[in-house]
Amino acid sequence: MFFIKAIVKFFFNLSSAQIVYIHTALGTSAVRKFFFFALAKLFNKKIISHFHTPGNAVDIPADLWKVKYMFKKSNRVFVLSNSWKKMLKKKFNMHNIDVVENPSPKMLFRPKKNKSILFLGALNKRKGYKNLLVSYANIKDDFRDWKIELCGNGNFKEIENLVFDLDIQDNVIIRGWVSGKEKYDILEKASIFCLPSYSEGLPVSVLEALSFKCVILTTPVGGITDYFKSGKDCVLVNPDKVDELTQALKKLMSDKIFRDRLVENSVKIYENYFKAELIDSKINKLIDEL
Repeated sequence: MFFIKAIVKFFFNLSSAQIVYIHTALGTSAVRKFFFFALAKLFNKKIISHFHTPGNAVDIPADLWKVKYMFKKSNRVFVLSNSWKKMLKKKFNMHNIDVVENPSPKMLFRPKKNKSILFLGALNKRKGYKNLLVSYANIKDDFRDWKIELCGNGNFKEIENLVFDLDIQDNVIIRGWVSGKEKYDILEKASIFCLPSYSEGLPVSVLEALSFKCVILTTPVGGITDYFKSGKDCVLVNPDKVDELTQALKKLMSDKIFRDRLVENSVKIYENYFKAELIDSKINKLIDEL
């Protein structure tokens, strides 16, 4: 019912629009947005398709005609990183692609940080939260004064069982879904942000952690390596390499000077790429060129 109401409302507002801006991903998102896209094309509107999805362009079936049609028929396609631009250009022979990064919240002065490691995202296999817990458990006896905070939705019973099996129940806080002030308070106090994902686009949670001056510990997936360099402004470990993640955690928890240097260097990434004012200016310029 909600979808039908949205289509009807979109139809009645379409005549007054000059440009239609559609955010989409793969799967059901592409199916839903295709109906809006088709209506906009029927009324000969200029269309911008802003594509957000984890993974790799090779994961997009070549015969997924809805996505291909939207890519080909859009006036412009916005993607989150240069890596995605190159992949889509190669796969679909596209030349109407621009990179528009996700904006980061305004960067704050770095407050006093706690000895805490924050995971912020869906608590599922793709996000790799289990690898974080196992990696910490490998070195738990040397870092009992550190805490891991898990924020996101998931199978909490399964998570609790794993935490007890690893004997780290005194060091793990399962907060569940957080938002607004509660989320910002947690980000403000976290020293390390860890997202050991198997696939991503350009995760908003990393950009939020960046703006709160957390040390970024993640994986070289999606658009991450377009902006971050391991050892300079973050630490990157390969997905599913628990030994690498264990050593990275050990280094970061034991070396505050290293943590501070990474944070200092990461400020430049925020200033050069992810300030909201920069993204607004880029989008407005691209729209004006249509």
